[in-house]
Amino acid sequence: MRLEGKAKIGFYPTPPKTLELIPAWLALSGPGLRRYFDPCAGEAEALAAIAAARGPAETYGIELSDTRAAIAKERLNFVLNTGYEYAVLTDETFSLVLLNPPYDGETETGAGARLEEVFLVNTTSRLVPGGVLIYLIPHRQLANDRIARHLLGWYADLRCFSLPGDEYEVFKQVVVFGSRRPDYKAPTGEAMREVMDGWATAQVVTGYVEGAQVVDGQ
Repeated sequence: MRLEGKAKIGFYPTPPKTLELIPAWLALSGPGLRRYFDPCAGEAEALAAIAAARGPAETYGIELSDTRAAIAKERLNFVLNTGYEYAVLTDETFSLVLLNPPYDGETETGAGARLEEVFLVNTTSRLVPGGVLIYLIPHRQLANDRIARHLLGWYADLRCFSLPGDEYEVFKQVVVFGSRRPDYKAPTGEAMREVMDGWATAQVVTGYVEGAQVVDGQ
């Protein structure tokens, strides 16, 4: 992990322009209780903003830093001040997950595993079928076969956007949206090639229509 990342415990907040756009890419499926979750909540500005834009929701976060957790508790309904690996969570609980995991996963924070992959795999089961994943990830990590296979197998209606303008130039990140399938569906080699080729330039793939939204499941 880079020194800056160590100092922040791997924390990099969602960039402001990207945060403004994320709610515009979501559509509500109808009335009812919604539970939104961020397993790397930081100060919870991002999840709180999404909840405020999309209407009433119970909001949940996990944050390792004592200082950031204290701020997050002022913005979310429930916050656990602990490491994600120590939290006990029930499967199929949340209708939306905002996942912006730490950039670097080396021995200090990820036992040698990429944290983008670890958090993705461990978070998928927490979503209800039809629930929405919002996944911020370094663009280069979309070349990871395991990440692409997991996304294709567990999520429908996948869309991939690069961060807007200068935010992409600074962070080199993309935002992936998807709706969780009820069960895993093994992707074909053709689907893998189509997605990875399309995502190489951060273009939206798999069922994309300009202006389409991902439905926020319940």
